[in-house]
Amino acid sequence: MTFLLLLSLNLNCFAQYVHHVSGIEIRKNKIQQTQKTRPQHVNTLLSVLKTQGKGKIDSRLLAVAYLENRLRIYARRGDRGQACGIFQIHAKHSFPMFHRKRGYIDWNPKEKKNVVHILKECNKLENVNYSVKTMNRFVDMMEDRNLHICHHNSGFKGKCNSWYKKRLDVLVMYFETAKLLCSERVQQWL
Repeated sequence: MTFLLLLSLNLNCFAQYVHHVSGIEIRKNKIQQTQKTRPQHVNTLLSVLKTQGKGKIDSRLLAVAYLENRLRIYARRGDRGQACGIFQIHAKHSFPMFHRKRGYIDWNPKEKKNVVHILKECNKLENVNYSVKTMNRFVDMMEDRNLHICHHNSGFKGKCNSWYKKRLDVLVMYFETAKLLCSERVQQWL
């Protein structure tokens, strides 16, 4: 019982760090204060990440969620309506990669039947659980190819944007440090 209480304290501590960073926008010339994400949304995202990550929260996924829409779980569709969900994943890529037997072979996203599949996939990606599950699959594919997580933005064959990569690295380091600080606080209670 005590152990479970301490674990929840650790998650609450980490949630405070994540909530704080949601109100900061990193620009090239300055860091700007903005409106924070609702604490309930941060808690929802963290619990889904923890569940999908088998008890661990992947800081890389948090960093991508921050860069794509500052950790807002109900994000507007970006890239002229093509990028969906918290990670702004393009449904025209996730659908053939994970739901077609032949993948990209004979895939034309502009065909009428495929447009319907893309819209359905985009609607699914707006669900946090499904979006995290899909992003985990993309991250596994990146790890298999020894690619940096910045390839989420540029594609597997593209070149990473250096500014995107720098911000990702800083955010991953921030989240990992926050995890460490929170675990140290919990250890004081033991």
